[in-house]
Parts: sequence; C-alpha cells; structure tokens
Amino acid sequence: MKDNLQKMRKKIDKIDRELIKNLGKRFAVTDMIGKYKRENGVSMRDKDREETMLQQRREWAEDEQINCELVESIFQNILEKTVHKNERRQEGRD
Repeated sequence: MKDNLQKMRKKIDKIDRELIKNLGKRFAVTDMIGKYKRENGVSMRDKDREETMLQQRREWAEDEQINCELVESIFQNILEKTVHKNERRQEGRD
C-alpha cells in the first residue's frame, strides 16, 4: 500500500516539475511581450485581453472538469505578477 502511495506521489512530482517548466516558458514569452510593449510605447495592461484570457481559461477548466474559480485564481495571480514585473522594468526598477 505504501509503495503504491509513493509511486503516485512520484507522478505528482513529475507533473509539478512539468508545470514549473511550462511556467518558465510562459514567463520567457511574457518577458518578450513586455520588451515589445516598452519599445513600442504600448500600455502594459490590456484589460480586454486579460478578461478574454481569463474567460478562455475558465472554459478550458470547465472542459477538463476542473474547478473554474481555482483556475481563474491561478491565472489571475500569474497575470498580476507578470504585469507587475513588466511595469517595474518599464520604470527601470528591475
């Protein structure tokens, strides 16, 4: 029984590692977007895009039968951290 639990935990660890790798890839792309916006005088915030993105993530969560509020909360947090980081860079503080 305990051996089976260990195997399942290793699967969770592997999945979490992949999630973190994918977050790293996502942040690399958002860094490029932030650089583009800084160089082209584009606002770091696009409320329409943010709402569209969050709605799409809620729909994807629903399709996967995952708690929509949880997924929205996760992506809202990612979004806020990304925008904050890019705003700091725009102000020359990062």
